[in-house]
Amino acid sequence: MELTFRKLIATESTNYRSIRLECLQQFPEYFGSTFEEENAKDELIFEKYIKEENSDHFMTGAFDGEVLIGICGFDRQARNKTMHRGEIVQMYVKAEYANKKVGSNLLIKTINHAFTNSEIDQVTLSFVEGNSSAKKLYENIGFRFYGKIERYFKFGNGYTNQNFMILERMGYSFNIDSN
Repeated sequence: MELTFRKLIATESTNYRSIRLECLQQFPEYFGSTFEEENAKDELIFEKYIKEENSDHFMTGAFDGEVLIGICGFDRQARNKTMHRGEIVQMYVKAEYANKKVGSNLLIKTINHAFTNSEIDQVTLSFVEGNSSAKKLYENIGFRFYGKIERYFKFGNGYTNQNFMILERMGYSFNIDSN
């Protein structure tokens, strides 16, 4: 297993689309979009960003050899007063790579790349309450809880709460774990 982590390039937008749709099928309760919504689109928003090689909105990939096994997106705020912030989105690693530090390395690589832009001071993310593995991962990286919205997503006849976390540039220092 030779794992690498890097920003996706224009020619990999189709690979991104495939894994994005897979995560929505595998874990529909963890994402705000549905497989049906995204599959019906001619082009996903991050497909466009990947093709443009947009530095404010990018997708990092985890690869086993040449195979894309995980994704983690960064979406910078667009308004002048909020451009110092960005959000981690669409975090997903194939189940067979769980507990192999793929998720933490993928997240760290994404954050490190976001912080190469000196204007980015904060990175936020959110996750469905009850996703304890996500919570543990985010806390281990240094994210701290700042709020919750109850009944954030409606899934079937039920609702899920969404937890929100933040990471500040100041004091952040992580490198990819090669173990």
